[in-house]
Amino acid sequence: MSSQLSTTSFLFKGDIWRLLPDEATGIVGVEVRDTASLQVYFCLISVGSSQVLLDHFQLPESWWVGLAGIHEQVLYLNGFERTGQIGHPKGITAVHWATQKVFFELPAATLEGISHGTLLVSEAGTQPKVLYRVNALSGEVFSSFSQPEVPTIQENTKEATAYQVLYPEIYEQGSTYFDDLATFLLKDRAQVATSSVEYLETDSCFILSYYVRQENGLFVKFLVTYTLNGAVLYECCLLKDAERIGGPPFFVQAGQLFLVQDKNVLLSVSLPVNVNFD
Repeated sequence: MSSQLSTTSFLFKGDIWRLLPDEATGIVGVEVRDTASLQVYFCLISVGSSQVLLDHFQLPESWWVGLAGIHEQVLYLNGFERTGQIGHPKGITAVHWATQKVFFELPAATLEGISHGTLLVSEAGTQPKVLYRVNALSGEVFSSFSQPEVPTIQENTKEATAYQVLYPEIYEQGSTYFDDLATFLLKDRAQVATSSVEYLETDSCFILSYYVRQENGLFVKFLVTYTLNGAVLYECCLLKDAERIGGPPFFVQAGQLFLVQDKNVLLSVSLPVNVNFD
């Protein structure tokens, strides 16, 4: 039955380190890292068309940079602190993804949010925290705000979303919900889930992702999508012989299920809008 669902796959040059779906534009940002060569790449995928908008883009800095945000046709990348608080975000680079040209750089800033053409940034490592409103296209600073105003301002960066993202709940082993889901999987799949189960229910289906420990101590990760009455719609082995548990969770956006397979492949599966439950 899984073959009835349309699936698109995207292969990358390294492991998928982070997925950043943007609810305003319907674009998914992908941070890809090749740990052997210490190279980091950035890709953008359109949810609606499955088109690759940006393919393995790199900055001159080949490792100490990561995904920070997306706004209209601009990709924001953050650098990292290399002394003191090593690994903490520091520095913002704004890239026009259609031309791959850098719009501006803010070497000492950390991105806190994006709203209505404005970036909300703070100065990395500064206490008490002071936030600044910055033009999203030019980098021009509009105004600053003090620490007591930060929670309110961050809340105001949440815009109305055209491409809502649905993330699964993660139920850890030992919780009541984990036990219920593990019992269901044991009866339906004859598999013993371990550590945690990711669960998401939509208006047409529910999705489970989980790990099974093998006799050799390594893990296998599975994902199964069911109709709301329990019939299997889609099933997939996401990872084999894993030494540890972790990685980006699956999510649903604009009727598409996004999941990582074998660390370097992103799958996009078209979910049914309506299912006949009779």
